[in-house]
Amino acid sequence: MEQNSLGLMLSDHGYDVWLANARGTTLSKKHLFYDPIKHPKQFWNYGIHDVGYYDVSANIDYIKNVTKQEKIFYIGYSHGNTAWIVLAASRPEYNKSVKLAIALGPSMILGKTKHWLIEFLHAYQKEISALVNLYDFYELLPHNSIIPATAELLCNDNSIFREICTAFFYVLAGFNPGTVNRTMIPIVISNTPAGFSFLQLKHYIQLYHSDHFQKFDYGKNENMRRYGTAKAPPYEVSNITAPIAVYYGTSDTLVSYIDAERSISALPNVVFTKKVIGYNHLDLMWGNNVAEIVFKSESTLTTLSISVTNMYMYIQILLVVNPDNSENVDGYTNG
Repeated sequence: MEQNSLGLMLSDHGYDVWLANARGTTLSKKHLFYDPIKHPKQFWNYGIHDVGYYDVSANIDYIKNVTKQEKIFYIGYSHGNTAWIVLAASRPEYNKSVKLAIALGPSMILGKTKHWLIEFLHAYQKEISALVNLYDFYELLPHNSIIPATAELLCNDNSIFREICTAFFYVLAGFNPGTVNRTMIPIVISNTPAGFSFLQLKHYIQLYHSDHFQKFDYGKNENMRRYGTAKAPPYEVSNITAPIAVYYGTSDTLVSYIDAERSISALPNVVFTKKVIGYNHLDLMWGNNVAEIVFKSESTLTTLSISVTNMYMYIQILLVVNPDNSENVDGYTNG
């Protein structure tokens, strides 16, 4: 595991590595006023925008205050990318705090991505919303001890059911039998999923079907109150000035390579891109050869030893302080 963990790799190279626990995940359920069990509707009343606008900014401020560094590296996987783009677009003053943002599986423009689960959730979103409100299902996929124990029993290297476990990953993220690290499956499931809010999922469903990177759509009346417009406005990605490096896979069914390239075209300061042939969404974190293809690739990062480690699935954030305080992000070439 250590050989494929970017956090440990970076630490070995002298970087100061900070792993962010996203709001609502197993280790991030404290609140000044609300308890997630006693006050579920209030506690889970947050979405992607809140994570980016408030939480990521707070992480950056805290790290800068502790380390006394002016800039950090930001590495986000999946939802972690979305949260960073929300922050950089909505509060552009934070661009100056980031030397380089690295996006693994950029979840921004999603209109060309077709996934069976998203299609199902979109088709029945009214019914699902009604069930959520009726039974207080505001938290989705919380961590529990039964799933990791079951995965350890059924998905280990000696289990006759291991290929069934592998098939689940294919169904979720895209088929590519040569890249799934089967040994990692029990380890991944030991922490994943870790819980997230229904509003986060609902916003992603909106993004998949709007074909734009826009704010949460509350409906005409609430949109008018919040935004001053009947429709949810787009995020002003033109405000993003921090340099961005993007990695994406051709077999990703959660963020298609077409949408990844559309996001790359829309972002104003992309300094590096790498399309990984055959990679699905999970491979960018846990693939068999991810360390060589993404984390250690000389053509990918010629001046900095950077990438990501495995954290929680829905919001993957790694914040890194450079040991020599170098400002140089040149030397990147498209791969």
